[in-house]
Amino acid sequence: MSTTYDATPRHPRGLFGLFNVTRAMQRGFLCGIRCHPVVAMLSLAPTAATLLVFAVLAWQFDVTSTQHWLSDLTRSFSPTATGWVRDLLPLVIAIGAVVPTICELWIAHHADDDAIVRLIAYVCVAFDLNTDWPVVSTFVDDYARRHPSQLGALEGVLLAACKGGLLLFATVGFAYLTCFLLAFLVGLLVATRQPQRR
Repeated sequence: MSTTYDATPRHPRGLFGLFNVTRAMQRGFLCGIRCHPVVAMLSLAPTAATLLVFAVLAWQFDVTSTQHWLSDLTRSFSPTATGWVRDLLPLVIAIGAVVPTICELWIAHHADDDAIVRLIAYVCVAFDLNTDWPVVSTFVDDYARRHPSQLGALEGVLLAACKGGLLLFATVGFAYLTCFLLAFLVGLLVATRQPQRR
């Protein structure tokens, strides 16, 4: 039995509806392109700065955490790798670090159409949650240690909420916002080239 894909765009439902980066990028581009050329020109620098912030957060909490996990795994399996294997490992680690995020954001768009694609997306989300958790937990714990509070019993609940929220953003949120802002920035650049509106 073969899987066929309909040409009309379908919007994924459930969990993967949240990850529909294609729709977010379309909306971001349309928001940017509809701006008046002067407003678009004035918005370029702040949008680029915000894009940079979210790209750094996505890199730090999502890609780098996966890269560290893969590096540790590689060192444990091949501590004495030599030759072309040793030369190829950094490339494999670099590609492997971004694959889960790419699958979550791009493959999830077709998760409702195919059970195998849905399984791949779930595995990538679970893998990303697992690799992002140590970085998120350490970050929140270090912040709480440096800034002690007087909340008593509520402190544990707030720390758990902060870890949970940051974990969701680390897994998919920062990358999602980076893609949206990139599309918005491209829309603004196109809007600056449009003829002056009266």
